[in-house]
Amino acid sequence: MSCMQEEILKIEDLKVYFPVKWGLLRKEVKYVKAVDGVNLNVEKGSIHAIVGESGSGKTTLLRTVLRLHKPTSGRILFDGEDISELPESQLKGYRRRVQAVFQNPQTSLNPKWKVRDIIAEPIRIHMDLSEDDVEKRVEELVRLVNLPQSLLDQSPPSLSGGQAQRVAIARAISTSPDLILLDEPTSALDVSVQAQILNLLLGLRDELGLTYIIVTHDISVVRYMADYVTVMYLGKVVEEGQADLVLNNPMHPYTIALLSSVPQPEAEIPTMKRIEISGEPPSALDPPKGCRLHPRCPYAMDLCRSQEPPLVEVEAKHKVACWLHRPK
Repeated sequence: MSCMQEEILKIEDLKVYFPVKWGLLRKEVKYVKAVDGVNLNVEKGSIHAIVGESGSGKTTLLRTVLRLHKPTSGRILFDGEDISELPESQLKGYRRRVQAVFQNPQTSLNPKWKVRDIIAEPIRIHMDLSEDDVEKRVEELVRLVNLPQSLLDQSPPSLSGGQAQRVAIARAISTSPDLILLDEPTSALDVSVQAQILNLLLGLRDELGLTYIIVTHDISVVRYMADYVTVMYLGKVVEEGQADLVLNNPMHPYTIALLSSVPQPEAEIPTMKRIEISGEPPSALDPPKGCRLHPRCPYAMDLCRSQEPPLVEVEAKHKVACWLHRPK
């Protein structure tokens, strides 16, 4: 567990809505509320996991932090600077310090480029180095991610999935960033390779002083990697806190359902019995009133159907948005 308390990223009441034309003549506009009032604090040197099923808004949140989406409202503070309203022309410095590793390396790497050019491109854009120094930097990065130099003149289609993801990681750390966003970094890889990539990421975090935000649906990855966990459902944060508290003492029915879906016969969930949530999430175009989980929640009460629960602290470094745990 990281002992650092200084925040590198602070998200305040972030909303990301996407307009959709509606109605017979497609003149009415409704909005997909992909991220709807999210707050998030990320400490320097930590690994912060964001979990939830498809449609929860976790990837949209990540892409908005990258400024691939522009926020509808709210603030994204990076090292104290609000980058949520910065124009594209002023984002170059931010993008040098915030990099990403995406889910499928075979689609995130240019198949026509050689590995050396893929890794060198961000160095040439963001760092004032001679070509000789760029080449030395590329060779150093390949060593850091445990790839042979002989791969530098190959292209991504000739690489294995694990090799391609190592190239993507080398590209991400090439500009000496402070924060790396990881979007399902192992889900496209063979099981035998996943642990190697996770161990590589952990080693680089310690060696280079990196901070990670990792989006994943794989609870085993969260248990292995994360210092902190944020659980999202239909654009909202429903539970968050230190990873050991959230994973060992889950309090929101949705978190319990996520953990219940993981085959762990020996695991015990002390706050409630293991539960299943049936059906699909409602549409983000028209989310339910009150708690957004209530149509699927076995514990739903009348209050859940009419009022949205606030995110409240139930123990130190552990918050939950659920009327079952409302303050007395």
